[in-house]
Amino acid sequence: MIPEDVLARWALSGPISRIDTGRINDTYLVDQSYVVQRVNKNVFRDPAALISNYRAVYDSVFDLVAPLVPTIDGADYVLDESGHTWRAFVHFESRNFRQLPDSLCRVAGEAYGLFLDRVAHCQREIQPSIEGFHQLEYYLDQLNHAASSNASGEEFDLLEELMENRVAFDPNRQVIHGDCKVSNLLFHPTAPKAVRIVDLDTVMVGHPAWDFGDLVRSLTSGIDTDSVVGAQMLDRVKDLCIGFFSHFKVQSMVAVRVFAGSPSHMALMLGVRYLTDHISGNRYFKVDAPDDNLARARRQFEISKRLKSMQPNLEDFIAAIKPS
Repeated sequence: MIPEDVLARWALSGPISRIDTGRINDTYLVDQSYVVQRVNKNVFRDPAALISNYRAVYDSVFDLVAPLVPTIDGADYVLDESGHTWRAFVHFESRNFRQLPDSLCRVAGEAYGLFLDRVAHCQREIQPSIEGFHQLEYYLDQLNHAASSNASGEEFDLLEELMENRVAFDPNRQVIHGDCKVSNLLFHPTAPKAVRIVDLDTVMVGHPAWDFGDLVRSLTSGIDTDSVVGAQMLDRVKDLCIGFFSHFKVQSMVAVRVFAGSPSHMALMLGVRYLTDHISGNRYFKVDAPDDNLARARRQFEISKRLKSMQPNLEDFIAAIKPS
């Protein structure tokens, strides 16, 4: 739970409940009004950088993200006696999903597309929050280091197959969210609209297609069926594309192909991370059982394969959206 001396820094009291949706940080709801979070120092080695990055983009997206709550003496965060960093955000009454309803796919696309458009020209310095984040070659090196020389198994065979058709990203870089999952969106309790985007811990300089790709990947990951490229799923992805690219514009067919190939790429990369964490003893992602990350890796590799088969459809969807 939250140490009393930490709560005192914000003068907070009232009922406390744990929010168990995240796999990295420890998050609590206090008095139905504030979200108080302990940053995982094993993942984020420089928690102050997270606050700095949040402040760097806040002016551009102040109405899209949850406001940070300063302590009673004006600090952005608190260090407890164990060296853990705590911070607090305004709580918004909302709905949150791991598997998005059909009616909210376009809304989700609009929210993240607007975020990317707003931060595209951010001139403030952004500090790396996690070494090598979203760098596939970096993760492959970690996997090779973690795996024994005779490592084998169906997940390694599938990884080798997926690596044959990797996306070649152009040099286009800007500030991005870095963790564009549908679960990082808060929706109005009754109306079909997004009220806030949360989890800015991985705000970074990167390719905007990484955000789009992760959003499509997360949209499909919650579907427990082999029909990931079925008609209903294609309709859901098309709606998401219409929302996203109504705010964030692509300028060429080369860019269209990069964005269309990014969902498969992001699933592949996440699968590599899960597999590495499994081999390394589950040090990064929270698990309930020893083989959880192995199962997650296999799942993401299968999703990557299916999303690759969806790439021609994505190209058609994105190319058909005309700039307004």
